Amino acid sequence: MEEDSVRCPETVEGAASSIVDALRLLLSSLGALLASNAGLKAAQDAAELRSLPALGKALKRLWFDTPISDWDTKEQAVWLCRVLAVTEGSRAGILSFYGAGLLFCDALAMFAEVSLAELDVPLDEAWIAQALAVQEVLRGRHWEQMQQWPADRRCGGGSDPLVSPDRLPKSLKRALDLEGVRLTKAQTAGLGIAFLMPGSMTIAMGGIGAAMLVKTARDLSSSSSSEAGDSRWQALQAEWLKHAHTLLRRKTCPVEVRFAVGSHDVQTIKVSLYSVKDALCAMPVGSLAS
Repeated sequence: MEEDSVRCPETVEGAASSIVDALRLLLSSLGALLASNAGLKAAQDAAELRSLPALGKALKRLWFDTPISDWDTKEQAVWLCRVLAVTEGSRAGILSFYGAGLLFCDALAMFAEVSLAELDVPLDEAWIAQALAVQEVLRGRHWEQMQQWPADRRCGGGSDPLVSPDRLPKSLKRALDLEGVRLTKAQTAGLGIAFLMPGSMTIAMGGIGAAMLVKTARDLSSSSSSEAGDSRWQALQAEWLKHAHTLLRRKTCPVEVRFAVGSHDVQTIKVSLYSVKDALCAMPVGSLAS
């Protein structure tokens, strides 16, 4: 990795693209250094991601699948809260591109230090220089414009597939938390059919639209009360910290679903899990016949 690969371009669009591309490279390099299945998967996923929240989700998955024994649980929860601030803050529409970039860069550097120390692998100086260069670009001459952009602004190299959640409206992607989600072949085929069949998307989106209207009404009512501005941010931080503790418990004490093989013909089972906050609970496309 070259130390001077991140420079501040003349345009703010070019600066944002260089930031996302550099962070993708940092995450991919970290995954390769970890040399685990989770690390290699993160390196593969990073090549296709084009937004900071999507990179945040990839980092969260890498943390979840990477065993780390020498990391204080309280510090780990606070770190995870920063990652959730990138993903959930973007979904709530209250985090800027500038803020998400600083939070993600700081969280990535901390996780790299802790995870590589677990393997007694030193952190490469070029990697550190690259991370510092990203922060310099974020704090450079375009920082004011980046504060005006939403955190989930898509930029950087690469292109979106023809049938992809990334081509859906931003409000719909936020409502269903589809940023950075990669579909299976069966799901892609189902989404493509929904795009092509007259009336199918209208019926499917009806319930989602109603859920989004309810959420918008709740947001407006909360913003008109005392919980506005900094108070809302503090309330969300408390919620993210609670979620971080929940994820930490899931990692340290996972729930195992076991299937006793008997004389019946069923060889495998599939389990669909939903969050209490999900706007839509439906069976994934291709889950019944496969």
